[in-house]
Amino acid sequence: MVGVDFFAKRHCIAAAALTFALSGAAAPSAEHRSIMLNMEVTLDQVSRERAVAAHTRIGQVDRLRIVYDPAAVDPSTHRVPLLNFQHLVDGKYAPAEPDPVGMPMNDAWLDLGARPYRLHLRAAVVHGSPILIEVNEVSRRLTIHPQSDLESVLISGTYRIDPTPIPGAPITSNP
Repeated sequence: MVGVDFFAKRHCIAAAALTFALSGAAAPSAEHRSIMLNMEVTLDQVSRERAVAAHTRIGQVDRLRIVYDPAAVDPSTHRVPLLNFQHLVDGKYAPAEPDPVGMPMNDAWLDLGARPYRLHLRAAVVHGSPILIEVNEVSRRLTIHPQSDLESVLISGTYRIDPTPIPGAPITSNP
């Protein structure tokens, strides 16, 4: 079903681009269609190994960005799949552009109908070591587990999403 939606969207985008080209108007770029939101996670759990290895501490605020296409919002659920989920590391947001291996978005959505916004994400990735990133839409927490022991917690904290879109921010934006 995801493949069908993807190809249907590509067909619609191609048809729209052809219509714009024939009309002489400039087609909007994909970067300008996406919306980017700031997100903060205040850590209240940090494992000893993470504190030592990554200089992470309780009370630290991690900064992230959520990217989505407003045209993809489901009108009945008000949920939208994410295009990218970025973490501020050494002054730059990573991944800079969508990366289905480095940060898969196949189990990630944002509930725009909830106030405050609710985010769901589960991604098994390798960022130095194999981890599971879990963002829970009910508890409003981000938790990172080692893939070798899903009961263990490397870091965890509550998240807050600023509902104000970052003006003019393209999908590949970095500060």
